[in-house]
Amino acid sequence: ENTLYYYKITVTDTNSVSAEYAGSFRTASIADVIPPIISGVVVSANASTANISWSTNELADSQINYGFTTSYGSNFAELTLGLNHSINLGSLIPSTTYHFRLISTDGSGNSASTVDATFATQKDSAPPPDVSSFFLATTSNSIILNWSNPIVGDFAGVKVLRKIGSQSANSSDGTLVYVGSGSAFTDTEVLINLNYYYTIFSLDTSGNVSSGIFRNGKILFTPGAEICANGIDDNLNGDVDCADSACSGTSACAPSAVPEVCNNSLDDDADSAIDCADSDCGGSAYCAAPPSGGGVAEVCNNGVDDDVDGKIDCSDENCFGFSGCGSGSYLAACKDGNDNDGDAKIDFPADSGCENSDDADEYNPADSTVPSFAKIALNDLNFYVGSGNIKAWPRNGAIEGLANADLTVSISKNGLAGQPKSIVLKVGDTDQHQFVYNVSESTYYTNLAFNGRGETQAYLEIDYGSGQLDSVGFKILSLPNGDVFDNNNNRLSGVELALYRGWGERISTESYGKPNPAISDTNGNYGWVVPNGEYFIVLKKDGYFDRTTAVQKVENNIVNFRISLIARPQKLADAINPDATIGDNVQNVAKNLAAQAAAVTQVTLQKVEAIVDNPAVENVAKKIVAPTAISVVVVGVIPLISWLDFLPFLRLLFLQPLMMLGWRKRAKWGLVYNALNKQPIDLAMVRLFNAENGKLVQSKVTDPQGHYIFIVNPGKYKIEVKKNNYVFPTNLLKEFKSDGQKIDLYHGEIIEVAEKNASITANIPVDPVGARKKPARLIFEKIGRKLQLVLSWAGIIVTGISLYISPKWYLAVLLAVHVGLFFLFRRLSMPMKTKGWGIVVDSFSKKPLGKVIARLFNSQFNKLVAIEITDKKGRYSFLAGDDSYYITYEHRDYQPLKTDDIDLKGKPSETISKDVDLKKY
Repeated sequence: ENTLYYYKITVTDTNSVSAEYAGSFRTASIADVIPPIISGVVVSANASTANISWSTNELADSQINYGFTTSYGSNFAELTLGLNHSINLGSLIPSTTYHFRLISTDGSGNSASTVDATFATQKDSAPPPDVSSFFLATTSNSIILNWSNPIVGDFAGVKVLRKIGSQSANSSDGTLVYVGSGSAFTDTEVLINLNYYYTIFSLDTSGNVSSGIFRNGKILFTPGAEICANGIDDNLNGDVDCADSACSGTSACAPSAVPEVCNNSLDDDADSAIDCADSDCGGSAYCAAPPSGGGVAEVCNNGVDDDVDGKIDCSDENCFGFSGCGSGSYLAACKDGNDNDGDAKIDFPADSGCENSDDADEYNPADSTVPSFAKIALNDLNFYVGSGNIKAWPRNGAIEGLANADLTVSISKNGLAGQPKSIVLKVGDTDQHQFVYNVSESTYYTNLAFNGRGETQAYLEIDYGSGQLDSVGFKILSLPNGDVFDNNNNRLSGVELALYRGWGERISTESYGKPNPAISDTNGNYGWVVPNGEYFIVLKKDGYFDRTTAVQKVENNIVNFRISLIARPQKLADAINPDATIGDNVQNVAKNLAAQAAAVTQVTLQKVEAIVDNPAVENVAKKIVAPTAISVVVVGVIPLISWLDFLPFLRLLFLQPLMMLGWRKRAKWGLVYNALNKQPIDLAMVRLFNAENGKLVQSKVTDPQGHYIFIVNPGKYKIEVKKNNYVFPTNLLKEFKSDGQKIDLYHGEIIEVAEKNASITANIPVDPVGARKKPARLIFEKIGRKLQLVLSWAGIIVTGISLYISPKWYLAVLLAVHVGLFFLFRRLSMPMKTKGWGIVVDSFSKKPLGKVIARLFNSQFNKLVAIEITDKKGRYSFLAGDDSYYITYEHRDYQPLKTDDIDLKGKPSETISKDVDLKKY
């Protein structure tokens, strides 16, 4: 079906004369209405991942719906068509039953699905973190507990145990007063003046139990005035509330009075105000203080940032005084007017636990009473993050972690002075995490979570009994999650982020507690806990350009970069409004093109930044690229350098500064020049000798105009010229005293000077020698020079990029050296450029001819001066002057040609650029 076929028909008559006809046809498309058949479903699950595989009888895609019920709620799709299908699911909750349904759709849109099925993840052995922000408050007849549950996927609830005299050692030690997933409990089964300890243990889906966090408190009661609606005999006269004559006539004891119940969503007292909106609930544990800035009030025990100020429950200053938040809040405990640590001392400086008024907690441990050699130190503690799979080390006395991520603190039994009666980790003013013993590893440990409130003081305290106490302090630094923004600084949710190691391998983060890839939440947040190293992130979201971040070094086990994505502008076609005027659409198109350009620029800058900020690139730039680039500069220009010119050049550069600068305006100079083409000779070594004793008096190096000069005292002198590939004195002009406009030619005679500070400025011709270069050699040198130029500039550019990537002083010096070497070697290796071109063309077609061999001859001596090869545009040129010359042209496909004499007498230097036509043989 739907296939193109070709055919040919041939007919032949009785005289064997044939005729042919060729054509084609396409078969019809038959609608595919049959869905694929799914078979061979296999599920393999562990604690947090599962693989589901199946087969289909035709090419189809792979989809799965899964969740805790038959409503599913989660899905994954792989749209590539195939016969064998496999999907990996991550971030599953251990010891949990999942429902799933498979779907496969073929290329014609026919779908098949399986009936609902289930699989169960395996148990894990990692205990959950303790709850945090554990507060205890008392009323006249109850004890109110509030806490924050850990934010982990396998959290199953808590057990709250009550015990008199000490905390519960394990989840079975004491009276169970609460089991559930809530975050508050009010215990009314308590007596006055008894010290109750409440220990909360977190539970996970695998049955693991945390080490436990505890608080203690008691109801202190003294007789006082009868409160008429609290169910207590406040004045101890045997009568309670309205039965007491002291309440007679009060509104609370009026026959029709009904008190407002503050958490049932009913207007119990019929005053048109419900629950926390009723003034009768102002002191209720269920109601917060009004927000300081107006608007929605913060509810102080629901785990929600109700007033959207970035602070939740008891960490919000609007909850100061709320009974469920104890006697204060986390903020500025040392200046809040409350006894936060229950030691009967308030704020700085009265409370010794306050280092200053901005100290976030009032607590300090008791002084250590063990001998100094038995004291524990911070390095005796072990810290683990990432579900206990990554060992972490404190930095500057603080252990760092991602907000709400887990933290395990342990200490080896061998590191203790003896058998401890108890080990407790006290965090801030409120949380007390007890340690439990791991028999297999001979360690004591506790699990908690980073509380998301920045830096908090913590103390590990050991009680050995008999008054033997020890402690060590450190900070717990909770860092925020990473953020993803758009180019307008709006937070982006639903962004897919994939984490890769610096060398490009995608890292598996399931064992560290977070999936990879991850999806940014409604606030644009994400984050990973990983081993230290170098990482980059690849981000994708519909409507935005994909982005790969720079490789960044992670030193605190946290990936929480701030990243921005660039929105894709509207397509140009969509920017045109068919109902708008032409003028409006012109503006729409212009705006769209501007937006497209701006977006492309931003994306390009992000990519450059990713390269520049890559630590590996910086390292390579410093250690490899920049040093290699100087070699590129050198290699790019050295091959054609005459090293016999190198020392003269340095001498000219460093020993004759006046000649190169201030003396340039002199009218009279000595000149060293080529006897055949009359051109000045650069970098010739001119030496002046005393003619009587043969001693060297002065040395000079000619500049690009062939100039030199000697200033001497009276005496007799001789001059000697040395230049590679030239002979002094000249043989061609040995009988000549002048050469065109050049007079006083010097051939090696004695020069006698009678005046002081006289100048010697003779014109010195020298003869070119050596074999003339073959055409192939000239072509090779021309290509070589182009390559050298590219390599030379590449070396400087690469070094400049290296300096931009890693702005080190020595790279700046290296760049300066590169530039200096570049111009030095080009000065020595590149020939002087002419100011025009001659063109050689075909006499018939007038098309330029390449690879024509042009030779310049001196007419006077009939000697070859120079050879040039025309380029693909037929161009060539010679530089000569002050004599008569002719040119010959040769090409294997054309008749040779010789020009008439070219008279340049009286002209010091001129480009010979005749245009000529060549005729084919």
